[in-house]
Amino acid sequence: MDEQLQYRATILSLPKNIKTRLNIYGYKPTLQVGEQRVRASGRCQFCDRQRDRKTTKVCTNCAKLICRDHLVEVCPECFSEM
Repeated sequence: MDEQLQYRATILSLPKNIKTRLNIYGYKPTLQVGEQRVRASGRCQFCDRQRDRKTTKVCTNCAKLICRDHLVEVCPECFSEM
């Protein structure tokens, strides 16, 4: 029973009331390294609201939506120095 509850805590599409109950009983969702919730599309987090730029690009670190104007491209050598 304990293993089943731990497994259910990892399901992202679980209804909110069940997630809340699992949190109360100590079963917290654990995301694996590299696993992030994927957003289909939305407004760029860095553009003014008036521009309303839609994008599907996300930051690999924090998963914020970023349009092409705010996306910073870095070569592999510079990236390895970061």
